Amino acid sequence: MTKSRRRASRTRRTSTSRATPRRKPAATRGRKVVRLKPLYQQIGRTLDQLQLLPQSDRVKFAIERLNQCRAEFDQFCGPTMDIPADDTATP
Repeated sequence: MTKSRRRASRTRRTSTSRATPRRKPAATRGRKVVRLKPLYQQIGRTLDQLQLLPQSDRVKFAIERLNQCRAEFDQFCGPTMDIPADDTATP
């Protein structure tokens, strides 16, 4: 007679230290807003990459325009870079 080995139960919960953190997606937090900070940060990363390239006329122009965009973000959006999505607003 052969004994069969018992398999470990898969219904055991993962310990809280090993469990993945749960968080809401950014789009569903609080009231509806348009978040521009990720775009602002991406423009900054792109500027850093452009600074490393040889400074041709096209690269200088791109750096100038992207710096203008970042300045507009600072002026228009404020420190939070969030714009409320208001359905009653007109363009």
